[in-house]
Amino acid sequence: MTFTALIYSCAPTRVVKPLKKGEKTVSFHAGGPMIRYSNLNIPVPFTSIMGAWGFTNDLTFFNAIHTTSLLYKTVHTEFGTLINLYDPKCYSYRPWITLSHVANIAFDTRKFNVKYWPQLDLNAYWHYKQKDSYFYLGVSNWFEFSSHKAHEEKQNEQLYISPYAGHTFVRKKMEYTLEYKLLAPHVSNQLSVVEKKSFGSKGVNAFYINITRKF
Repeated sequence: MTFTALIYSCAPTRVVKPLKKGEKTVSFHAGGPMIRYSNLNIPVPFTSIMGAWGFTNDLTFFNAIHTTSLLYKTVHTEFGTLINLYDPKCYSYRPWITLSHVANIAFDTRKFNVKYWPQLDLNAYWHYKQKDSYFYLGVSNWFEFSSHKAHEEKQNEQLYISPYAGHTFVRKKMEYTLEYKLLAPHVSNQLSVVEKKSFGSKGVNAFYINITRKF
């Protein structure tokens, strides 16, 4: 997997379910791809902070900043929208379906380079037993427009597809999410200097936790 795909496309799903009109949330995310470290398999402890705002009941805006990348003098931020595509109007086997668009922007303060990657995530989520908590599935589509990687290497992949699944436990003012994501299962993981953990020679397993405060 390329450095770009590992560092930038491995963020967790930001928003799956639209917020209510006027509702605001602040979230803390931690986790990342699984690696081998000191004889242990652990997720890379990437961290980020996100704020979200319900513009309408069907449209949510959000913005995230990657706090770990700031330590390496790179400002990586995300600006996104989530729209509701389908509402079954009741608790049933039919899922709610949402679509998010994310503009990923990274600015290297050392070399003053700026990069942009668009991203589209399609989500399906189910409530169960008429509870607010929900289970979700989805797929993230990350687009790479550059024709070259670092050191003028040819960029062979223009699309990184990463399926994911998660569960959000909803409380009155708090939400807690656990998510699993298979990063780029169509891309070889054998060329990295870091030993990543997966089910085979392609893709990388990633795990995340998310803590959200509602206002």
